[in-house]
Amino acid sequence: MHAELAEVAPDPHVRGALLRCAQESLANVRKHACASAVTVVLTRRPDAVELEVTDDGRGFVVADARGFGINGMRQRLAELGGDLTVTSSVGDGTRILAEIPIPEGGQR
Repeated sequence: MHAELAEVAPDPHVRGALLRCAQESLANVRKHACASAVTVVLTRRPDAVELEVTDDGRGFVVADARGFGINGMRQRLAELGGDLTVTSSVGDGTRILAEIPIPEGGQR
């Protein structure tokens, strides 16, 4: 696993949502992906914080995804005005991008 983690100091709700998204994404990689490499990148943008988790696993058809993990991440992020993008295709790994807007000054 490779991680690039920027210094980010959002409020506890944003930190909690990012932590839960990271946990769920990594749990999905462990359970389903059969990946040999995983990358986690936390980035501070001027108006948002982004968490990206990518793997080189077997991938899946996003429209066919069943279960609570992805929907739970989506709901958690939506409560904070954020969004979740899931990109995957069979045989080509998966990319999870969680984005939460952060007002200028860093606190929500």
